[in-house]
Amino acid sequence: MTCKFILVTGFLGSGKTSLVKHMLRDWGESARVAVIQNEFASSGVDGKELKLANGSFELVEINNGSVFCVCLLGHFIHTLERLLDQHQPDYIVLEASGLADPINIIELLQAHELTGRLVLDQIITLVDAPNIERSLAMLARTRHQIMIADVVLLNKQDCYPGDLTQLGCLLRSMNPYAAIYPTEHGQISLSQLAQTSHAAAGQYLGQQSADRPQQLTACVVRVHQRFTEQNLNALLAELQHDSIRIKGFVQTPEDVTLSFHSVFENRQIDEVSDYNGAAELIAFGENLTSKKVRQIVRKYAS
Repeated sequence: MTCKFILVTGFLGSGKTSLVKHMLRDWGESARVAVIQNEFASSGVDGKELKLANGSFELVEINNGSVFCVCLLGHFIHTLERLLDQHQPDYIVLEASGLADPINIIELLQAHELTGRLVLDQIITLVDAPNIERSLAMLARTRHQIMIADVVLLNKQDCYPGDLTQLGCLLRSMNPYAAIYPTEHGQISLSQLAQTSHAAAGQYLGQQSADRPQQLTACVVRVHQRFTEQNLNALLAELQHDSIRIKGFVQTPEDVTLSFHSVFENRQIDEVSDYNGAAELIAFGENLTSKKVRQIVRKYAS
């Protein structure tokens, strides 16, 4: 049996985990699904969040780098082999790191260990509509993520202050082959996704990038302190000066778990139930150090 491989990509904070949650709920028990979450940082907050979703699926986390980097590619291929051998999934969904350049997926698809066992079904790229201009200006890989897509989800359309038609034209200029859908919270049905093919990827796979990658740092800090929502807001506001993306979980003085996400100046804090993982903060930026992040965390602790 040939397993279908779905790549979900998009810049930091674009809504990839939300999309995967919706896909899992849509599949329910109708398909055997394995999910691989790849984090650039050494800890996987998104994996913990995904475990809170409903549905039966196998989850594998690969952290501390991009699976498309040569240093992790061999390990990733072995992970795929193990999933295929042990679980015989109908679908494998890879939620790639937001910092990943997916051009090297061609190496993965040509690996002899996977020949006849894994077929590319779809490449889905999420675009953070309110922040797309800054993301494109910052990293060439954001453009690559769009160019390689079969489906582009223009996510957070409800938060975009400009003309969505013009933004759609910008995306179309980078990828005339992809289906483009405006979405909120990464919500789209599997039936709608199934209407597309991977023609766009075929046009772009194999091209190599000569762009020098931006040197972003991922800082992972365990948080032993407790925070009120007000203090957490203040903490995120200060960290945002040097951070592109912040996410994690903390505890309040009342033993409530708060999940937080921040992309550029936008941030969201939610109460979550049934979370038993570590309290930690992950920040991505150009001028960050773990020492600096810890100092700011201590400054705003309750």
